[in-house]
Amino acid sequence: MTHPPPIFLTGAGGFVGRALIQHWREAGVPVIGADLSGADEVIDVLNAEQLCRRVAEIQPRAVVHAAALTSGSDLRLLEVNLGGTLNALNAALQAEVKHFVLLSSTGVYSPQVGPISETGQTTSANAYSLSKVLAERAAAMVGGEMSIWSLRLGPVYGAGEEVSGSRQRTSLIHQIAAAIREQRSVNLSQGRDSAENWLHTRDLVRLLNVILAQSESVGAHLYNVAGPPVSQQALLEAFEQLCPEQPVQKWLTWNPTPLPRHGEVDCCKVAQELDFRPTIPLLEGLFDALAAP
Repeated sequence: MTHPPPIFLTGAGGFVGRALIQHWREAGVPVIGADLSGADEVIDVLNAEQLCRRVAEIQPRAVVHAAALTSGSDLRLLEVNLGGTLNALNAALQAEVKHFVLLSSTGVYSPQVGPISETGQTTSANAYSLSKVLAERAAAMVGGEMSIWSLRLGPVYGAGEEVSGSRQRTSLIHQIAAAIREQRSVNLSQGRDSAENWLHTRDLVRLLNVILAQSESVGAHLYNVAGPPVSQQALLEAFEQLCPEQPVQKWLTWNPTPLPRHGEVDCCKVAQELDFRPTIPLLEGLFDALAAP
């Protein structure tokens, strides 16, 4: 039996990377994960020669680039998030890979009233946002040579989230779920009225499957990918519905002066062009987060 070429995934040791690996393998999709630790292969995306050599050996049908830092010094964020993307792009080009998927973030947007489309104002006020915007632009520049898909993801949640070397602060959902499991208090950085566009990992992998089934060989695409907005208060009430016996509200302290954030994310483009809409209900997704530490 002939197996299709695998997907090559960078950042496979992180929360999103591990989730994608699990979902793909459960569905029988061949995938090879790479990271500094916690993955099939130990590969540093800053080692251009090693990355090029391995991608050429594997000959994957797609490179999904999830490797990134969310915290650290400004120069280190730029080095890894931009430099790693350049190396991954070059490796994919040299191996004549059909699809290159860059996992970016809605964190590139500056604080503004939503809904925010892909043409919304981005910010260079912090190194993380700048590194992601520059990575997107670098990817778009090679859209004439292969199929580029840059996905600005809303906050991602699901089972298996944890603090890691590349991700020092976990999501609000993980923080609340951990407080419930461990019956301890937690200070939250946002206010009750703040809203997030939560995206479950199972919805993300479904979109990636849609993208990798596309037939086109060249072109650059940019999409917002996020769920419907959920206020922090609504999120808390959903947790209380799942755990009625727990005094959830007593354990949480909200920030009375939260930092300004961008508004609701407009995902009409990905819905229209790829017929993709998140389908995992919030309660079902939160149950996943509660079930697994």
